[in-house]
Amino acid sequence: MFRISSLPLGSLFSCALATALLVPAASVSAKDLRLLYTFQNAKDGDVPHAGLVRDNAGNFYGATYYGGAYANGNGTVFKLAPDGTKTLLHSFSGGADGEMPSAPLLVDKAGNLYGTTQEGGQVGGCNGFGCGVVFAMARWHGDGTLHVYGWQ
Repeated sequence: MFRISSLPLGSLFSCALATALLVPAASVSAKDLRLLYTFQNAKDGDVPHAGLVRDNAGNFYGATYYGGAYANGNGTVFKLAPDGTKTLLHSFSGGADGEMPSAPLLVDKAGNLYGTTQEGGQVGGCNGFGCGVVFAMARWHGDGTLHVYGWQ
């Protein structure tokens, strides 16, 4: 016979907490979901798992881990306008500008973007792939020009 009183207090609390976290606070139906953009192919961007940031004009910015203009598909930075128009701002080459951005971007008050990549930069370190870069993308460039700060 199973008796709740025989469980340690910590186990009982843990079970109650797990149950509370698994029960949704409010259900969301398909009609409440609004699709903003669907990636079309690898050149468009692939695996957007870093999240989005929003600027003061209502534009969203994000990064994809793979995809882009280069054959190896080293990732992208993109802009999504309020009307749903997506603009590819930068395709990572996998070299000095880095590759595989996976953390959310940051945007400052002036609209400049900042981010990091997992690999790329100075070749030689980190098993020959480069140890990654920190990059800044100035709002006024708009042509994908990055300022890259790498380390080894």
